[in-house]
Amino acid sequence: MSIQDYLKRLKIRWRNIELYEEALTHSSYKNEHPDISWQHNERLEFFGDAILEFVISEYLYEEMGETHREGELTKLRSRIVSEEGLQYFAAKLDIAPMLRLGKGEEKVGARERPSTLADAAEAFIAAIYLDRGMGFTRKFVLRHFRSHLVGVLEGERLLDYKSILQEKLQRGGKRRLSYRVDSVTGPDHQRHFKVTLYIDNKPVAQGEGANRRSAEKDAARRALE
Repeated sequence: MSIQDYLKRLKIRWRNIELYEEALTHSSYKNEHPDISWQHNERLEFFGDAILEFVISEYLYEEMGETHREGELTKLRSRIVSEEGLQYFAAKLDIAPMLRLGKGEEKVGARERPSTLADAAEAFIAAIYLDRGMGFTRKFVLRHFRSHLVGVLEGERLLDYKSILQEKLQRGGKRRLSYRVDSVTGPDHQRHFKVTLYIDNKPVAQGEGANRRSAEKDAARRALE
């Protein structure tokens, strides 16, 4: 498949085709074909790593609410922007068949090597950014990263403060745990919830957040402190 057909399949209306050529070119191929007009993808890989971290950081900042501290957000981002996550992204884009590799790298199976695919994915993100700008890049990344991103966040929620508190109470004997909304303020697009956590109908802690779930999670966190 030509690079032009590949980009059409991904619904990318390119302006500078050589950026994508470079993103999909391994250094081993450039070493064997020094006369091609574009470079290998290592510089784009470096830049793409920073762009991806920014897009995911922005998403987490906007979606996770005020109850998540810096350390929690950093851990989430690391799990999302991991080699495993980049492999998922590369698989979604079907990058492997499009890679240009040197003969030696091809023989040792570099086309399926996780680090090679992760590097190419980062380089491809940088190419999109340089060619189409941040707005398009953000939408593209979040659309193709969505399932992995949601999977990480859902996994994190399975081990959230509410679950930890529930398990702790159950170990101490059967006790009744409930949450009640005290107030909801702010416009529709920027709600602010306050809830109270009750154990055996006695108020134990209050929590706040951008939605009911995050406010309940904050209350559970405070109860555990």
